[in-house]
Amino acid sequence: MCFQPSSSILVRVAGLIAACLLVCTSASFSGTPVRFNLVAGHWIVVPVIINGSGPYDLVLDTGSALSFIDPSLITRLGGKEARRYQLLTATGSMVVPCFRIENFRLGSQHVEYLDVLAHGGPEIQGIQVKGILGQDFLTKFNFILDYQSQTITFEENEE
Repeated sequence: MCFQPSSSILVRVAGLIAACLLVCTSASFSGTPVRFNLVAGHWIVVPVIINGSGPYDLVLDTGSALSFIDPSLITRLGGKEARRYQLLTATGSMVVPCFRIENFRLGSQHVEYLDVLAHGGPEIQGIQVKGILGQDFLTKFNFILDYQSQTITFEENEE
């Protein structure tokens, strides 16, 4: 004989699962959302504080392994050259200086001593961004990109 759960039991189980998911999601990602600008339909431009100065507009790029900052901005902020880096791109390779940034902040999340490459940011529809925020920063956090509200919400307390 096979057990057939009644529809009321299935409804209760589904409700319990939905409630658990709602509680877990709202508890984990309860930080203050950071607004971003969605430029040209796909460029995510975020406000970043560097060494306590800013905010500066950077492109959030989940496809970039490293972060890049405009060389003139690094000089103004007193960045210290750490080493030289061989940068390989689709258009070729070049050697660029790598600088150590003491504090790099997006919203409530920050990284101390992030090494960034000195390379200019792209101009996107008249907005001169100061660099690219890459995976070297992003992989340290869990976050949700909400394109509808144009916000990033970070997981709090590394739950």
